[in-house]
Amino acid sequence: MGIHKKDHRDNSTLVPTSTYIGIDPGTRTGMAIVKDGIYIAVHTGDILDIFDKVMPYIGSCTILIENPNLRNYFGNTGREVLQGAGSIKRDFAIWETFIDRYCIPTIEVAPASIGRSFDNEVFFKKVTGWQGRTSKHARDAAKLVYRYTQ
Repeated sequence: MGIHKKDHRDNSTLVPTSTYIGIDPGTRTGMAIVKDGIYIAVHTGDILDIFDKVMPYIGSCTILIENPNLRNYFGNTGREVLQGAGSIKRDFAIWETFIDRYCIPTIEVAPASIGRSFDNEVFFKKVTGWQGRTSKHARDAAKLVYRYTQ
């Protein structure tokens, strides 16, 4: 997990909160909110839509966000995949600006540590109890905050 100089981004200074927000940045950003141990939202939208959904929780939440800069393996990928990775890095940089502007406590997570257990929607619904429609991005965001569920 990344640790930055600013106190609100320094994992050692995080204070437990009752609301955790998972963010999977990208053109279609995944977001999941756990409040008091229960998923209250699992959603996919554009970055501005997700900013709007996060705003009411500023001051009372911790964000867990996938940091594409912590990815250390790209495998045997083509140009399109690498361009997509660049796009995700740009979206992550926009999230960094948002997080810094509002001093939101944040934990950055390496893509490899998210795992693939929630890729299967049936398994995701069974484990989390969330029955709404989800995308892979939303499920990845939900995996980031799963440890804070009851």
